[in-house]
Amino acid sequence: MKEGSFTIPKASVEVGNETLITEEFKVEIKKGAAAPQTNNRQNQRNNRNPFNQRNQQTPQENNEDWKTQVADNLFVKMYADKTNPYVGEQVNLYLKLYQRINTFNTQITAMPEFEGFWKHDYALQNTEWKKEEVDGVWYNTLLINKYALFPQREGKFTLDPLKIQTYVRLRTRGNSNSIFDQFFGSYENKVYEFQSNKLSIKAKALPLENQPKDFYGAVGNFKYSAKLDSIKAKTGNAITLKTSITGTGNIMMIDAPEISFNEENFELYDPESKEYISKKSNNINGTKKYNYQVIALKPGDYKLNPISFSYFDLRSKDYKTIYSDTLALKVTPSAAYLAQELALKEKEAEIEEQKLEFVEIAQENNYLKEGTNYKFSKSGKFTLLASSPVLLAFLLLLVKRRRDNYNPDFVALNRKKANKIALKKLKKAAVFLKAKDQKGFYNEVIRSLWDYVSLKLNIDKENLSKSNINEKLLAQDVSEELANEYSAVIENCEMAIYTPTTDVAMQEDFDRTKELIINLENVL
Repeated sequence: MKEGSFTIPKASVEVGNETLITEEFKVEIKKGAAAPQTNNRQNQRNNRNPFNQRNQQTPQENNEDWKTQVADNLFVKMYADKTNPYVGEQVNLYLKLYQRINTFNTQITAMPEFEGFWKHDYALQNTEWKKEEVDGVWYNTLLINKYALFPQREGKFTLDPLKIQTYVRLRTRGNSNSIFDQFFGSYENKVYEFQSNKLSIKAKALPLENQPKDFYGAVGNFKYSAKLDSIKAKTGNAITLKTSITGTGNIMMIDAPEISFNEENFELYDPESKEYISKKSNNINGTKKYNYQVIALKPGDYKLNPISFSYFDLRSKDYKTIYSDTLALKVTPSAAYLAQELALKEKEAEIEEQKLEFVEIAQENNYLKEGTNYKFSKSGKFTLLASSPVLLAFLLLLVKRRRDNYNPDFVALNRKKANKIALKKLKKAAVFLKAKDQKGFYNEVIRSLWDYVSLKLNIDKENLSKSNINEKLLAQDVSEELANEYSAVIENCEMAIYTPTTDVAMQEDFDRTKELIINLENVL
């Protein structure tokens, strides 16, 4: 800031239990050329509008290709913190702009598609330009977008590039007679389009070994609790079983745990769900609640077993099961229950009286007796038992021949069970539809369609894609209209996961999916 002799003092830093100290040194500052004045207001405007950031370099339009000059000084990069996650594991995806030339009116023209992923958009808190060195060259950088991606199924996915259009200012060397052009030079604005790299992410399946029966797709680190809103109830009156899943991971993809009570003593209704997702942390976390309506049918003191919840722990790479507390409930008879019991007893007494009126008194024994000379060896039972070893040997021989000649066609078996599995998934989707759980509903519908074609067309799950499926369907003499309907239903359901919709629209999508599977089953 001014000329003179200055001393840079010592600097210190603590590393563990040790303090490191630099040496002080002197600097002589001589008088130099005045620094150019900056426009503070302009800098503030650039910080508020990052895409209008101006830089100090301007490419020159000459005999060289100006696009090559721009490409060396302006690019966008797409990268992720992991590229080989488990199904359900979070992947943070970044889109960052690097530039060291003048640009203006920059806009995004195409975003990557995230087929096969559940996507969460981060709300960027800081959109200021920063300095970053790449291969010894310093760039102004701007984080354009950041996403949390969760693979919904195993397989290799290729993310399309981000595409950007901007204007660059080029210095020209014309033959203008203007004294201003000759002295200052002239400029021309040109449109420049560029794009990021593609990115491949390969999602691996969760291990089947030691996978608990009550595992419903939770991946991360979670806590689980369950409690009744009252420890006392009357028969016929509803109480609420409140369950809560809290933690870090794919909490928005977790299905409602299946809870079973003794059906003779209780009625359990489909749950209502609520979701609270944090958007501030670098890792998705929050709480998902499922509330079940429970009606006790019989009085008594009940000790309900703890409810279990299982998830895949990414730190230990193994499954963990946690349990709620034991649930205690005292059920007393309601007035309606007592009246019903009294009426039932009166009815039973009336039936017994009616039975006594029609009882006949036996006059004599009418049993058939065998003579004393009866021989067991002459009976049919003896003959059957005597021949049983021969029959058994014959049956074993037949079974062995069938096993030796049995050569199962697994492709044919998979094709046969494809429809059954798809309908089972749709049945589960119907539960989410009734509970008005939009994400759970569309996730199950998508899974039913993927699983159906995977088994029906004998396609490995890692090779599933809309283009591949469309090609396989057409090869099986499926009409182009029906093949396009499959792609359209998948795209519609994937979009509906992230956009608000109505109960009527969800019902229409359910009916449309069911009709699509039926039509495909008639052809394949």
